[in-house]
Amino acid sequence: MELINIGTKSVEIYPNPFSSYTIITIPENLLKPCSLELFDLSGEKVYSYTNIISNKFILGRGQLKKGSYFYKVFNPDFSFLSTGKIIVN
Repeated sequence: MELINIGTKSVEIYPNPFSSYTIITIPENLLKPCSLELFDLSGEKVYSYTNIISNKFILGRGQLKKGSYFYKVFNPDFSFLSTGKIIVN
């Protein structure tokens, strides 16, 4: 299995930092559905969303506190995994 993280098949997040919402764009040619997980700086999972079938996903601030979070976007067979940082203002 080949793991893809950057290059032409990466996740785009805009705006980042954000205050009310951000748009997450997942490459079109990926096996769907995908999942998104957010972790605080201590590594605790604070948000999880599964069954993302669209290529654009709106992440609302909701209960997220101001600060930095790490994200992980992956598909069911983990042939795609993208990680990075999201900042909430």
